[in-house]
Amino acid sequence: MIGFWVLFISALLILIPKRQIKEALYVFLFVQVFTWPVGLAVVELNLIEYPVRFFPNALKSSFTLEYLVNPVICVFFIHYFPRSSKRIIRVGYYVLWTSLLTIAESIIEKYTDLIEYINFTWYYGWLVLLFVFYISDLGYIWYFNVKNNKKPQPAD
Repeated sequence: MIGFWVLFISALLILIPKRQIKEALYVFLFVQVFTWPVGLAVVELNLIEYPVRFFPNALKSSFTLEYLVNPVICVFFIHYFPRSSKRIIRVGYYVLWTSLLTIAESIIEKYTDLIEYINFTWYYGWLVLLFVFYISDLGYIWYFNVKNNKKPQPAD
């Protein structure tokens, strides 16, 4: 889990340009608003269990997943989103990211103790990820007043 923290924080610092830190920080915090309650609900409804986690006496959910991994992934999703492309390309981008992350989560679930599906399946995970990407994109478009599928111009 410490490796996830090092990897994801390093990726943010290296791959997000300084002029877009404000956008990245907004997306990061905005996504946390959704991932925390969804993650807690999924655990409390006995759909998923996190056998290995930080703060096991305080939190049944995965602090690393809900607080860091999902928000950072959404930052990169938004950062590389093909805003000026045709609709089919944008839809394909959603499907590709959601599918790749669902595959990664399924592999992690099968081969590690970081996540255990109880009454949950990969397609529920796929739908939840799709929803989180969609909501994060809507929040980004609204907050930064993105029009005509163009990225906002960063202030110099």
